[in-house]
Amino acid sequence: MKTYRSILLLFVFLLTALSGISQEKNPSTPFFFIQVTDPQFGFFESNKGFSKETELYEKAVSGINLLHPDFVVITGDLVNNKDDKSQIEEFKRITSKISPSIPVWYSPGNHDIGQSPAQQDIDNFISRYGHDRFSFSHKNCLFIGLNSCLIKSNIQIMEQLQFEWLNKELSKGGGMNKGLKGLEERVISQDLCAACGACLSLCPYQYPKFSRTVPGTYSASRVIP
Repeated sequence: MKTYRSILLLFVFLLTALSGISQEKNPSTPFFFIQVTDPQFGFFESNKGFSKETELYEKAVSGINLLHPDFVVITGDLVNNKDDKSQIEEFKRITSKISPSIPVWYSPGNHDIGQSPAQQDIDNFISRYGHDRFSFSHKNCLFIGLNSCLIKSNIQIMEQLQFEWLNKELSKGGGMNKGLKGLEERVISQDLCAACGACLSLCPYQYPKFSRTVPGTYSASRVIP
C-alpha cells in the first residue's frame, strides 16, 4: 500500500508561449503532452465506492480537453481492484470524455494486473484497454511505455519477451529522440536508460525502497524535437 500518495497526479508538460503556431504543420515545433497517474477508482473508500475518484478524474479530463495536448499517457493504477467491473466501467466512462482528437495511451499498475501477473491478467488488461505497453513516434520523437510490473517480478520469460520487444522498438527510432517511460513503482535502471539512449525518462513517483532517481531524468520536462 502506498502510505503517502496523491491519488491523481496531473503532470502537464507546458512548453513555450507559441501556442498559436500550428504544431501539426511543423514537426520541429515544441509540443506538450499530459501524464495522468493513479486514478485508482475505489482507493478512497477501500473498494466500497469511488465518488471522490469520479470527482477528481472528471476535473482532470476537463483540464485535458481545455489544454488539448498532443497526446495523453495514463499510468496505473487505473483502478484499485482489477476484478471490480464497476470501477473499470467508471474509469472508462470518464476517459471516453477525452476529445477523440487526443490520442490516449495506457500502462498498467500493480492494482490493474497484480504484483506478479499471470498471462491471463495481462490478457484481461489488453482486452479492456488495448495494450499493456506502447511505442509510437511523434514529431521526430519516439515514445515507449513499458509494463513495469514485469520488471523485477521474477517472471523471467515475460520480462525477457518485453525487453526483446523494447530492443526491437528502439531499433526503429533511427535518429529520433527517445522518451522511455519506466512506470509505476519499479526501478528505472541508469544502465537501461543509457543503453536506450533515452533523453527523457518519466516515473510518476519514487519509492526509496524500490527505486532511485536517475540523474538527468525528470517528472516534467519540455519536449523540443
